[in-house]
Amino acid sequence: MIDLLELVAGPFVRLETARETRRGGLFILRGIAAAVVFLIVLRTETALLWDNVFFQTSVYHEYGVSQAWLIAISVTIALAFTPSIAAGSLSGDSERGALGLLLTTRTTAWEIVAARFLGKLAQTSFVLLVFLPAFVWCGSHVDTPVWRSAACLAPGFAVAIGATGIALACSSITRRSRDSLILTYLIMIALIMAPFASLIAPSITIPKWVDGINPYSACEELSQGRFGGASFATIVVWPLLGFLGIAFATWRVRPACMKTYAGDRRSLRRRRGVVPVPPVDERRPMLWKEVWIEKVVTLGVVGRILAALMILPLVGLATAAIVFSAWYRFHPDSWSQSRRDSLWLSIKGFSFVTTTLFAWLIEWGVGLRAAASIASERERGTWDALLASPLSAGEIVSAKMIGALLGMKHLILAGLYFWTAAWIGGALSLEDYLTTITEILFLSAFMAAIGLQISLRSKSAARAMSTTIIIWLTARLIVYIASLFAAVFAAFAFASWINPFLLLKSNIMLLMRSIPIIQHVIGMILFAIAAITAISVAAFRFDRLAGRFVEGDFATALDRLLEGTPQPPVAHPVEVEAESKDEPKNELKDEPIATVAS
Repeated sequence: MIDLLELVAGPFVRLETARETRRGGLFILRGIAAAVVFLIVLRTETALLWDNVFFQTSVYHEYGVSQAWLIAISVTIALAFTPSIAAGSLSGDSERGALGLLLTTRTTAWEIVAARFLGKLAQTSFVLLVFLPAFVWCGSHVDTPVWRSAACLAPGFAVAIGATGIALACSSITRRSRDSLILTYLIMIALIMAPFASLIAPSITIPKWVDGINPYSACEELSQGRFGGASFATIVVWPLLGFLGIAFATWRVRPACMKTYAGDRRSLRRRRGVVPVPPVDERRPMLWKEVWIEKVVTLGVVGRILAALMILPLVGLATAAIVFSAWYRFHPDSWSQSRRDSLWLSIKGFSFVTTTLFAWLIEWGVGLRAAASIASERERGTWDALLASPLSAGEIVSAKMIGALLGMKHLILAGLYFWTAAWIGGALSLEDYLTTITEILFLSAFMAAIGLQISLRSKSAARAMSTTIIIWLTARLIVYIASLFAAVFAAFAFASWINPFLLLKSNIMLLMRSIPIIQHVIGMILFAIAAITAISVAAFRFDRLAGRFVEGDFATALDRLLEGTPQPPVAHPVEVEAESKDEPKNELKDEPIATVAS
């Protein structure tokens, strides 16, 4: 099989797949995925026990829910993790000069792109195969054939193929890893939101197969053991997009790389001409640098179009809702009931989509910019100047964090504007509104803090970004499970100790409705604690790298706990050996000179 792959994809396939599948972080992510699978299985058995006591729900329903959860998690891993490892593969090599060296040899562009594609796809496949035993286990309890249970992995693999191809295509036309990764996420979220275009304009007729572009639409069908139009479209459309991305990357990687080395800066000059940079703020020079100098480089025409397609519907629908509410208040007979229902149905459906996808995009954007902030400066050689500057660790770390948050200000403001209008109009409940706002605030701060911490310890921006996305996935799953168990324990402990009346069968639903609210509060507290800890550790780490001493007993104790006791400088063994060899020679040369002088 390897020889056949080398014949088709070139001589780099064997080395690339072996190198990518031996990374230590991959085994950690695989272990976390296995732990999540085990917890879902445990949840299924626990739910069956409780259902027999309270609700008498069927076994088929519980195992179907578990399979739907497993399919959704596998799709999320492929959607978030795969671009983080593939988007910086070509642009990162172009920044380091390795891609230009490869392209000047006899290696073809197809061999480079195909090797990167198969190597990155092997990493995702290594993680997704963890879900196979769980799918077979769930299917065996509801008399589902093994091949049909194994087919539940198809959406995850299809999304992995498509995401890898799209990431390589974006990586071949951008100069920086951060830009290619953000552009990849923009394209994928725009694809997922394509089936919801009918919510904005109900008059638009969308074919049935377009629903399959959203891979989450296949979860219900496959969990019920049947193949429909949505699952078939997911399995076909996403690999087709991946292959088109590979073809585009093969076509564009050589001219784009050569253009970079030729010093083409016309687009950068146009951008600087449009957006003037203000004078340096001497009171906060680091914040000025992050806001005006370290901006995300323009993503090109495609990136601007995709960003506009995501922001304009939010702003347009929110403005229409506000104008409609104001007009209807003074002219109640000017709008028919059908037009009012159509508008609010569009706002309600679009708000349901944006509360998840836009929250993810904002969190990813903040985390990626923070992850690339220090690692990219280390690659450019400007990190040593920051370490030697008189700026304190708090000024640098806070400026990096604020800059990461301001980098996504347009999406954040558009989302807040839309969700506020939807809540005022009644299309979004107060609970969902507060949940979305607090989640974006706390998760964005958490991602900025974690991105800075990872960026301090990573040698390259691509490695820092991929590690940040892995931590996002891990933290999401761990906090969700931990907060769920804590919320269930807190709710039933409160009912047992304070109000046992809630444990009656007639009031058990009231107790169950309070669990999501308690779970959200506990989760936000955990993310806040993690963000504060990560920022503090980042400041201590910066002081250690800069050779500074921290002040205070607590800070000193925490610094020694995290980084160890500072050691005195020790001469390198090679230098000591060289000096010991040079000393006798110098004495022999000095002796005759002293004799002649006397």
